[in-house]
Amino acid sequence: MTMTKKEKQLNNKLVDLGCIVCKLYFNVYSPPELHHVKISGQSSMGKKQAEKIPLCPNHHRNSAMAFHVNRKAFNKAYGSQEYLLTKTLELL
Repeated sequence: MTMTKKEKQLNNKLVDLGCIVCKLYFNVYSPPELHHVKISGQSSMGKKQAEKIPLCPNHHRNSAMAFHVNRKAFNKAYGSQEYLLTKTLELL
């Protein structure tokens, strides 16, 4: 599936923003990976590009507190995906 120009621009803005957790909680920029948000009750089919949050590798998948390693601990420490998506969109 080819990305549109608008989708590429949004992805670039998310990368420029940096990891939302590092930004909100530690006030630092960390190069992110784009995490696809899955909101409760929504199908993963036809996901919108806006339903992504920028997470650095440590907060995404590479540490004990990473979303894909320990979702419960991540949510308790940093908030839900929905909360982080809201904050990301506010900062864009």
